[in-house]
Amino acid sequence: MASDVDICNMALAHLGEDGVVVSITPPDGSAEAGHCARFFGLARTEALEMHSWAFATKRVALAALTNDGTAWGYKFALPSGCVKVRKVLPYGVYDETKSMEYVVEGQSLYCQDEAPTLIYTWSITDTTKYTSGFLSCFSYLLGSYVAGPITKKAATVQALRNMAVSVAAVAAASDANASVSETHSSPAPWVEARGGEPTRRFSREAYE
Repeated sequence: MASDVDICNMALAHLGEDGVVVSITPPDGSAEAGHCARFFGLARTEALEMHSWAFATKRVALAALTNDGTAWGYKFALPSGCVKVRKVLPYGVYDETKSMEYVVEGQSLYCQDEAPTLIYTWSITDTTKYTSGFLSCFSYLLGSYVAGPITKKAATVQALRNMAVSVAAVAAASDANASVSETHSSPAPWVEARGGEPTRRFSREAYE
């Protein structure tokens, strides 16, 4: 699988650059490595936000906070590393189409359920977990960021961003189809292995 350096060199290849980055932590001293190191995290976060990638999806029971408002019944802390909230399910509900209303303010989430489950995209840095489609999207986004200081051409920057969006759309569709297949072929964690009947016990602890 691709490493951080591989992703940087993919990004540079999109620009038609011959230079090869050896390291970005720390940068190897080249201008290209410096630019990649500067924008790597930003491009990764943007790529993660573009779709509810299966490899970057987590579920967790939220930690309650003292509610300092009156518009919503309950306040919760978002988990560390949360890039984007995808859905909020009421306690005991497993059907993702039943996501309820909520609002996010800073690192806090407000809703009307006292024990909701959060489905979210997290900031996964282990590149061995990335899908090929995500890697391609990520590399085009990184390429768009480094294209500015390297090529000084706005048209190149925009072309690479357009490519990232196109690649993300195709990769997201493939990722979603794979997720559906996995869901249908694997029993849910709250289903008994024996008879396939839902258990009467439900843990509010985080599960991934």
